[in-house]
Order: sequence, then C-alpha cells, then structure tokens
Amino acid sequence: MKILKKTSSIIHHANDQGWEHIFFIVNPVTVILAKLIIEKFNINRKNITIYSLRDTDISLIKGEHKHLKKSLFYRLLIKLGLKPVSQEVLKNINKKNKPFLLYCSWCFHESISTPSINRMLESKLSKGHFYIEEGQATYRPSKPFKVSEKVREIHSHAESFKQMYRDDSHGFISILEGAFPEVPIEKRLVLDNLHDLKDFYEPKLIGKRYIGLTCAQRRLKDNEWENMLKKLFNSMPHGGLIKIHPSFLMDSKKRKKIISIFYKLKEQYKNIELCDDNVILEIEMLFEKKELTGSITSLEFYANNLGSDFKKIELF
Repeated sequence: MKILKKTSSIIHHANDQGWEHIFFIVNPVTVILAKLIIEKFNINRKNITIYSLRDTDISLIKGEHKHLKKSLFYRLLIKLGLKPVSQEVLKNINKKNKPFLLYCSWCFHESISTPSINRMLESKLSKGHFYIEEGQATYRPSKPFKVSEKVREIHSHAESFKQMYRDDSHGFISILEGAFPEVPIEKRLVLDNLHDLKDFYEPKLIGKRYIGLTCAQRRLKDNEWENMLKKLFNSMPHGGLIKIHPSFLMDSKKRKKIISIFYKLKEQYKNIELCDDNVILEIEMLFEKKELTGSITSLEFYANNLGSDFKKIELF
C-alpha cells in the first residue's frame, strides 16, 4: 500500500487517542473503501460511525450505523439557508464529545441526503478529513480548491465537479491507480489490500455470470421505466440477473413500481432473475469473471479494471 508516513501517522495517532472515525457512505464503492481502511489500519470498531446517506447496505462494516432522516421539513429549512442535516450529525458528534476524523467522497453541500462537509469541519472536535474513492467521478479531473480563498456551498450539479475537494484534506484514498488525477501525487494513497475483501464478503453470484444493470432513475421519465427494462431483458441470456439501480429503491413507491414492472416482464420474457439489493458487484468480480450489460455506469470502469467484461447498450 502506498501510504504517506504523515497520513499513516495521523490515522494511527487517532487510534491511539481514541478519536472517532466517521465515514459517509453513498454507494458500494465507498463501502469497499471504508472496509479496507478500517482493516488496514486496524481501527477499533468502538470508534467507528458509519452514515449511510443513500440507504446503501453497510452491513459489511462493523461499527455504529446511522441513517439520516429524510424529512420534507428539512427540505424547507435547506431552502431557507439552514443546515438541518449537518445539525443532526453534529448533535450525535457532540453527544460523544470526542475528536473525530471524517471520511467522505467529495465536499458535500447541504442537501436532503448529505450534510455540509464545510460545516462538519468547522466543529471544534474536527481533526480533519480524507477523501475516499466513490466511483468513476473520482477519476475525472477536479483540482482541489483553496480553502483559504473560498469556502462556500455548491448548489449546481455542474459546478460541483469544479469544487469537489478542499485542498486541506489529509489525503485522497483509492483502490486503483489514476484516481484523483489533479491532486498532488504526494497526497494520493493507493490501497493494496483489495483482495482481502474476499475474507469478509460471502459471494452470492457464484456461477451467475450475466448481470444486467438498469440505468439511474433520473435518466428516465416515469413512463419509460418499462421500456428500459424490456431492453435489458432482450439483451440478457437465459439464467442472467438484473440489478436495479439504487435510485429506484430508496423510495418505497418507486421500489414497488419498478419491481412490479420487472415481474410483469419476467412472465413474458426469458428466465431472468432479480439480483438482491445487498450484492456488491465490485467484490463479486474478485471471485469470478462477470459479463455486465448496461448503459452509463461506473461499473463499466471497474469491470474493465477487475478482469470482467462490459457490454454497453442504450437504455434511455
């Protein structure tokens, strides 16, 4: 593992002092990064708090698990310029009254599902933060911005890619070379214990080679869901599985609708099964080669780097 002596000493010092390690999890890749960091540095699970910001399954990680409220009232408060999600996290931090290190995938602004990283780091208990690989976005050019010049909230999707990372981070941690391309090389940390995940994860898809991936819900109108699934069914061989994008599953109504469409089509089409939500395909690919089919997804990147194949089709 390429670990800077300074970075290593920060994490080891945090362990020795009993500091809290707070991980903000947004997808399976960040689950992987959190698990690898915890195992590599032997972080005491009593000092770990895991926040699942998008209802990602975090059962792979031992520690205190937290799920933030998704209150409509919070949405109103955010529009008024307040930070209720940050306040909820800080309330939990202040109860413990322990110094903490923060691990996040980029400098989140305040939203219904993310706290403001800037606000978190203003806490008197903060001892700084690390950025961890999130997916394909981690490999896009994005130069860290100088905190001394500007610390502000980003509210547009396009603008967020221009200011993803503060320049005062302790380090930028990834599992593959090439991550964080505009970050100074001396601050990039590449873990070498990826295959250790096989000791902690029970594969669920052994012998299941063909996996279809739906696109994200935001790419479709409501009346386009069925056509998208039809395209996947038609592209899959018998015995394959379809994994539904998490954006369809976070809301109970959307979940019910997409699964209902799946089973309606299943009666008309091939012998295709539904893939369990808690399957982490990035780890499944460590056990055996997979043939993935889908449109725009970071799994194309990981398939190409982990010895699997990806077939791209138009789903929207």
